[in-house]
Amino acid sequence: MRRLLTALVLQLQRDINDGHVYYDGGENNKLLLDSGCPRSIVDDKEFSDDVIGPILFSGCTDRIRQIPATVRERGYTGILGWDFIKALGKEYANIFFDLSNRSNMALRLSNENSPSVLSSIYIQELEFSPQARYPILCCSLYALGACEDAVGLLDLASPISMCNTPAEDMVRLFPRQDNYVQRTTTGVDGRTSTLRAGQAAGIRLGSSFDIPNVPLAIADTPAMDQLGFRNDPFLLIGLDLLGDSFALHFLPNVGAKKEERKLLLTKRHGKKISGVVAILNVHSSSHRKT
Repeated sequence: MRRLLTALVLQLQRDINDGHVYYDGGENNKLLLDSGCPRSIVDDKEFSDDVIGPILFSGCTDRIRQIPATVRERGYTGILGWDFIKALGKEYANIFFDLSNRSNMALRLSNENSPSVLSSIYIQELEFSPQARYPILCCSLYALGACEDAVGLLDLASPISMCNTPAEDMVRLFPRQDNYVQRTTTGVDGRTSTLRAGQAAGIRLGSSFDIPNVPLAIADTPAMDQLGFRNDPFLLIGLDLLGDSFALHFLPNVGAKKEERKLLLTKRHGKKISGVVAILNVHSSSHRKT
């Protein structure tokens, strides 16, 4: 697929009620941005002439499926999943999420030089099936003097970060008695899970990026169970941990197959890179936990 433009800006919106970030394609076509969903779900007739259409329909694996009822009930007409973000990476080396200005939020795409890699770890996608791959970060969780490793799913559709009961038990999270989280959460499959509120002394993303005093929602969701983490510590890394400015950089994978690219996730303060979080080998083989 030929490169569309050397730079492109996609305007984003954020729901004032639930905090979800979405792309507004006009004419009531709202696409939820969800890296935790491996495959995009949209109607190709509605977006064939849209600016994202050429990327969406050539790079995504399953664009025509029934939109989940829970997604439509929230006013969205589709989902831009992890396959869409990887498809963008084939066209643009840098994807910068700028959510700092509520009136001008954007996904800024360019092919400018990527940052130098100072500190990083290599991780792989979690493969649930050949067409269902999930972006996974290695994390560390701190509480009550304990520090334990966990697996984290990069979930741009989650305004808040979440952990399961094994992660809570592993480090004995501090309890919270405030209204940080709503009492329940409903997945795209319509199943509801009860939430509790806790707090970690800190979370480390990747090899060196530390975030202190992190509030977490605690739940054992069907999605966590489906991915094989019923008994293992697992985190959903949401927008509250990523912040209002972060970027994905797709780098050539030297010595590997032509279609393989590494993914560098960085957090930014303005134009300054404040920390390298992780490098993901996007098309490498991956494992499924049992």
